[in-house]
Amino acid sequence: MAETKVVSAEQVVAAPAEVIFDLIADPARQPEWDGNDNLLQADSGQRVRAAGRSS
Repeated sequence: MAETKVVSAEQVVAAPAEVIFDLIADPARQPEWDGNDNLLQADSGQRVRAAGRSS
């Protein structure tokens, strides 16, 4: 049986929550902060409006 490993990390960011949410809520801005190059571009209009589930 394969061993399950959990990896976690934590980073303190010296910015108000509203500024951080504004950055991560817009998928088009992901390349600015996500260093793994998973997203090169995103269609406009996909912004997250609030925390939580949509359904």
